[in-house]
Amino acid sequence: STATATATVQARIGADAIDAKASVRGMMVGVRDIRLAHSTDEIAAAADYLRARHKSATGFLDRMIAASMSAENRERMKKAKDLVDGYLKGAEDVIAARKSEFEVSAKRTAITSRWDKVYEALAKSPAIVGKGDQHALELTLHDADSAMMGARNSVWRFSATGEKAQAERADQFMDKAADLLRQARSLAADSRVTAGIDELNSVIPEFKSLTTGIVTASELENQIVRERTLPIAAEVSSLADKIVEFAKDSTSAATERASAE
Repeated sequence: STATATATVQARIGADAIDAKASVRGMMVGVRDIRLAHSTDEIAAAADYLRARHKSATGFLDRMIAASMSAENRERMKKAKDLVDGYLKGAEDVIAARKSEFEVSAKRTAITSRWDKVYEALAKSPAIVGKGDQHALELTLHDADSAMMGARNSVWRFSATGEKAQAERADQFMDKAADLLRQARSLAADSRVTAGIDELNSVIPEFKSLTTGIVTASELENQIVRERTLPIAAEVSSLADKIVEFAKDSTSAATERASAE
């Protein structure tokens, strides 16, 4: 009968709404894994999962929209689909931000390697080692290297925790390293040593710039999740619950009509 067919359709809509909601939860898992990724390969794998869950969610919603007999519930479904597409756009922006963080981190690794190479050469330089009058210079360069190591550790902690205070500490360590290098230059008596100190000093503004890039990308990522993806997911969940409730009521009403026929 018509009532039985209606009950069947409404029951399927309710089931599809539950599955669509589960697919959106899967998209949220994908975003979580993107944010926790330790490599671009892990980002790519999480992004594939995210897009597969999006395809699943929109597939359920398309089937619901086609089957819906209620204009009111159909509008909820269309809105939910638009929101799911909006969630994917936000997630793609998170992917871009995470990739940017990895790119900046790779550049930071390259310049810190440059620092290490130059510092090691200075630490072994015959113009410094064993020269009594250059002992103060040797200690000052050691302190500058320690300050740079502090900056590197603070940036690592920021990347791991997102604590803005760690980024601020990194900046303070870099300022300290720059000040110590200025002192070291005033103590240097050999042109090869001053050239090395100048090379170390050139690393600091680059390191600062890259640290700013990491902080900016991380803050953008947090903002996208806080202001876009999380609110969208909550709204889709609410709409799905309303769709399910409407479908259940419609199923019950149609079943009663079928029993009365």
